[in-house]
Amino acid sequence: MASLVAPDGSVIDLTEDVLLGRGPAPDVLRKIDVGMYEGGLTVSRKHARILRDAEEWVLHVEADASNQTRVDDELVPGGSAVRLTDQAFIRLGNVVLLFRDVPTSARESPLAAAAVPLPAPPSASGGEWAARLRSGVLTAAAREVGPLKRVNPFRGLMVDEGTWHDAHTYHAQLARLDRLIGHGSGIVDGLEVLAGAEGSSLQVRPGVAVDSQGRLMIVADARSLALPVEPAGTLYVRLRFQEAFAEPQRAWSDIDEYTRVIDGCAVDVDPSPPAGEALELARLAPTTGVRNAVNPAAPEPGEIDLRFRRRPSIRPRAGLAVAQLLVDGSLGPGDSAPHQLGLSFLLREIAYSTPFVGEWAGTFSAGDALPPAALLYVSGWGRFEPEARLVIALQAYLQAGGTVLLDGCRNSAGDAFAEAAARLARALHRNPRPVERGHALLSVRHVFGRVPDLGTGSAELVEDDGLVLCGLDAGCLWAGGPEHAGADRAAVRAALELGVNCALFARQRQHPLDFLDGPR
Repeated sequence: MASLVAPDGSVIDLTEDVLLGRGPAPDVLRKIDVGMYEGGLTVSRKHARILRDAEEWVLHVEADASNQTRVDDELVPGGSAVRLTDQAFIRLGNVVLLFRDVPTSARESPLAAAAVPLPAPPSASGGEWAARLRSGVLTAAAREVGPLKRVNPFRGLMVDEGTWHDAHTYHAQLARLDRLIGHGSGIVDGLEVLAGAEGSSLQVRPGVAVDSQGRLMIVADARSLALPVEPAGTLYVRLRFQEAFAEPQRAWSDIDEYTRVIDGCAVDVDPSPPAGEALELARLAPTTGVRNAVNPAAPEPGEIDLRFRRRPSIRPRAGLAVAQLLVDGSLGPGDSAPHQLGLSFLLREIAYSTPFVGEWAGTFSAGDALPPAALLYVSGWGRFEPEARLVIALQAYLQAGGTVLLDGCRNSAGDAFAEAAARLARALHRNPRPVERGHALLSVRHVFGRVPDLGTGSAELVEDDGLVLCGLDAGCLWAGGPEHAGADRAAVRAALELGVNCALFARQRQHPLDFLDGPR
């Protein structure tokens, strides 16, 4: 007995000739509405017929079917027919059906029926490289779209639903291919998965993604997802494209015709990993409660795992803002802030050697409101007092994920600035400890085996919860060394690389997920 396995796993028995299409419509044949499935808008109202011919079943494509029809990846032009064999895949637009033709007693379950083994790859022995060639992702997507057809306008052109369909389909297909060719698929921005209240639910933040078909998926508002009470295995948070009809009208018949289509997306939690065009947002090991990972790069059991999120290969570069805070009050009229030139060179190095754009957020005094910069660079020539309002402002800045780098200029200050920086650390209840091998400050971008000796009389670099004390006078080295004595080239390079690490360490504290994917 012949049957069709629908995308949702249900089985449709074929006891007579049938018409496959979108939406209900009176016809002499029994009609199967496949427009209800994902991608159903790509199916014509009368797309194809499955007919019994003696002992065989035949698929006959309607001559005016708008989108492509394929059987086992072979194009079937409109107005032609092809014989169907057991386990043949029928693709109507973007809807795929599995054809089965087996005796009733031997029929498999829907899930087993869909699990058709892939053919063995051709032999590649003897250096026959051509036998190993496969279609790439972009080629596969382009084949799905097929030849791009656009409307050729002329005076007197009859504009009907077919004309509108071709015009909109052309631009939609072009946009899909453009996204895939220029960017690839994956999570563009946002869509972070966080633990909900008491670890019994999940929160998915708003964001934007592109699926493997190049379709744009926008989650405009945060979504809450319930977790199973007793999960049996790993759970996956999945995102997939989903269309919805809207704004119905009844113009020519008693049937609702929907005038709009909403490009939406569905987010769910399921024990099955994402398949087909779905994207993974997160995964969870079996647990009765979840929590946010302390270190997203190495989540512990019971923590949300965000390491398997796919990103597009190209996306707009995020900014990495650096600001300078003046604290010692020793500047006279017309004096420039210390290390201004070095900071400009550091910002340039960030732009050249990292996925981020270095942004200058400005110079601020101790009494000013602190900017929302990732890195707050503090330098000076002499002693300063950690006043109460400065301590309060810096405490709030650090708690919000900011990073403070104190780097005294040794041109004239000696150890006065370093002593004042240590007092400020105590006032902030920080106990900076020496940075050792493996610390992000020595490995987040450029790798150091130890804190480098830059020839400035000290190799001190200590950190605690975002407060970094540097005794290297890195700011002078970023500009080539003190004005009275140029520094060695190796020392300048090491100082710039260490400065880049400080900036990326600051960005990592604010946006840890940016560092799960590597450079883009």
